[in-house]
Amino acid sequence: MSSIPADGTPPWRGRVLPLWRELAAGPSWRTTLVQVGVVAVLAAVVAFGVPGAVSPELLAVLTVAACYALLAAGTNISVGWLGSVTFGQAAFFGCGAYAVGLVRHGHWPAQNSILLAIAVSAVAGFVAYWLLARYTHITFAMLTLVFGQLVFLVVSSSTSLGASDGLGGLFREPVFGISTVTDPQFWGFAFAVLVIGLAVYWWFYRRILALRMFAVREDAGRMETLGYDVRTLRATAGALGAALSAMGGALYAMYAGATNPTLLAFTLSGAAIFMCFIGGSRYLWGPLIGAVLYTLTVNFWLQSNRAATLITGGIFVVVMLVIPNGLLSLPSRLPIHAIARRLRQPR
Repeated sequence: MSSIPADGTPPWRGRVLPLWRELAAGPSWRTTLVQVGVVAVLAAVVAFGVPGAVSPELLAVLTVAACYALLAAGTNISVGWLGSVTFGQAAFFGCGAYAVGLVRHGHWPAQNSILLAIAVSAVAGFVAYWLLARYTHITFAMLTLVFGQLVFLVVSSSTSLGASDGLGGLFREPVFGISTVTDPQFWGFAFAVLVIGLAVYWWFYRRILALRMFAVREDAGRMETLGYDVRTLRATAGALGAALSAMGGALYAMYAGATNPTLLAFTLSGAAIFMCFIGGSRYLWGPLIGAVLYTLTVNFWLQSNRAATLITGGIFVVVMLVIPNGLLSLPSRLPIHAIARRLRQPR
């Protein structure tokens, strides 16, 4: 007997089309294209203007900040969108870095390393979050810490991955025909990758799928009662966050020319959480702001200060006590916003 309904609709359309509508639902394409055009112009100005406007040392720090911004964006999908603090996100960042090392040692084209890192990490993120979906809050955080440390121990003891020394000799080669030999050239490439990664992050943020992740953050039990598959939503968030983090890790390895196990350590995951909270985990661009400020503080402003870690920790404590919602929440705390809210209230 045929499984096709009487109206002739193929059975696969009942599953695929609702998913597409859920991903596509959002602002009109005309509005989106205008916003993309404005961002593209600003991005071009930054990409071509920064190398000539800053010192070589600052350019190097900004390139690292671009890598960390992708890690922070990936981390925020779990921390800000799902409300689940993870200490294992560096595992995906390191996965991206080691994918570059393995591919480059195999003499594959450089662009294959990024694509492989994204694909492998997305699958790993989906599986990891699927297995941990039933756990929340401190239990989830501790299990991700264990997961991250397990990956760290395996990599640091594997002779095929360079053990504690990592993989070196990753010389810069053209990627998609783009030269990346000099630092200004690599900055242009890194910034282009950052823009692509943040564009994906922004696009998902404006979809109904992200709204449902926000609802899981607020009340997962109610979402399950309403019939939503919370486990799949969490696994999807894990896949997206892992892919963005791996993109940042691949970019970092290409820039540094080497990998090492510290790229998978939980301390880097903690730094990524720091970036999210400093900028504002509930705001779209909070992770980007936090990543730039963190990298500039640690690697540029305090690079010669032996108490850099202590000072950074003190800044984090102060920000959390004074502005717990992050730096991007400051405009909403201004008096003019309080007056505007009072005027909007019904009398």
